[in-house]
Amino acid sequence: MTDDTYIPTACLADARKVLAAQDPEISRLASKWPAAQWRAAVKQAQQEAENVHHSL
Repeated sequence: MTDDTYIPTACLADARKVLAAQDPEISRLASKWPAAQWRAAVKQAQQEAENVHHSL
C-alpha cells in the first residue's frame, strides 16, 4: 500500500467512528470499503487522533 491511496471522505468518517467507538459491532463498516482504502483510512484516522492527543 502506498501513502497516496485515495480515501473517500465517507470511508475516513467510518474509520474515525470505528476507532472512537472501539466497538466490534461498528467495525462492520469496514466491509463497505476496499481493503486498501480501509487500511489507509484507519491509518489516517489513527494519525489524526495521535495529533490531537499530542496537542493537548
